[in-house]
Amino acid sequence: MKYKPVALTSVILIVAATACSTAPVPDDQPYGPYTNLQVLSGDWSELEEVMLGNLRGLGLRRTGGEGCLHCHVGSMQTSMETWDYASDAKRNKRSARQMLRMVKNINEGHLSNLPWRTENSIQVTCYTCHAGRTNPTPLPDVLASHYDSAGIDATVQRYEELRERYYEGDAYDFRESSLIRLAAKLQDREAHDDALRILELNVETHPQSASAHRGVVRYVAERAVETDGETGLRAVYPQLTARHVAGAFVWFTLDRVGWDFMGAGKVARAMTIFNYNVEVYPDHAGPVNSLANAYLRTGDTTEAISKLEASLELRPDQSQWVGELLEELLDSRR
Repeated sequence: MKYKPVALTSVILIVAATACSTAPVPDDQPYGPYTNLQVLSGDWSELEEVMLGNLRGLGLRRTGGEGCLHCHVGSMQTSMETWDYASDAKRNKRSARQMLRMVKNINEGHLSNLPWRTENSIQVTCYTCHAGRTNPTPLPDVLASHYDSAGIDATVQRYEELRERYYEGDAYDFRESSLIRLAAKLQDREAHDDALRILELNVETHPQSASAHRGVVRYVAERAVETDGETGLRAVYPQLTARHVAGAFVWFTLDRVGWDFMGAGKVARAMTIFNYNVEVYPDHAGPVNSLANAYLRTGDTTEAISKLEASLELRPDQSQWVGELLEELLDSRR
């Protein structure tokens, strides 16, 4: 009796990778008997289903059993019948066995206990995390690791290679936020020029995205204040408005930079940002509220009260906390 090669491939991968009991496997199953099964039952239909799922989840090739060699001992130069499927020599096989235990535990020990779960509710599979790649590490971490080992040029090239190969699939998140997170990692390493290059790559890749453009604006504004204070900010901001899409310039673009400074304890730099933002958006209450908070951080309640009053004049219907904070500050001075 003959079976499709794809079925053989799927069984091969799972025989070595898993199985949930140590019960004897009947000799009459395809390509049996199976040995060294530790996670799966050894039933042919289960082996076939799980192995096909593994191949798909990890994006492994089925043709000729090539994907099976990710876990099993053998060679494409030798017949599949000679491969040592029972061997645990490869780390990938030992890892796969643990991963299958984890998946089984999640589905049967956690998801099944949700009181609102129905019989047909979705289950966790290899694809849930791997999404067609052997290493489920998120894109920013993949690129950051590549940067540490090979530098910025190789990292840019790697991003372009991955995007060309996986863009239409689920493997990686190619939205603007991924490169913004990578740039933040490089900034933490104080690799400022390289961080800016990644943000500019983001704009090149997503030329119409306000989010991508906003990432460059925020970074350049932050670096300008860090190095040259208000003078630097006033010098670069007009240049930025000329180079980037209009959607990048909203009141919270610079506001986010100011709050980043606040979080780092750099209140003077934050106030530089907030003051300039009030100047750029004089009719918006948001920048004024942020400036009021900065004054509170410095202990200047007089200026904080003044800014909160100005904020309420601009927008009397805004969040209740502004009025409550103003009332609290006024009470403290009576």
